[in-house]
Amino acid sequence: MGDMKGKQLYFTELMIEKLEKTFGEGKVSANVERILWIHLKDPSAEKKAAMMSLQQHLKEFNSEYNECFELIKEDTPPMPP
Repeated sequence: MGDMKGKQLYFTELMIEKLEKTFGEGKVSANVERILWIHLKDPSAEKKAAMMSLQQHLKEFNSEYNECFELIKEDTPPMPP
């Protein structure tokens, strides 16, 4: 990526809370840059990045609670009741 420079960005209080809850208080800056790069390169890649993040959170959850949950994608919608 090259040399790092500082650039001040402004977020709403709600966005700051969501970013800190998602990434941790000290890790927001690097993750915001990662998200922006993904979005600028290919907006559809944002969905893939979100899925990778979800998988990582699930992996951490399974490890912490000694579980074996997994995500399953269903190609067909469920039948109506």
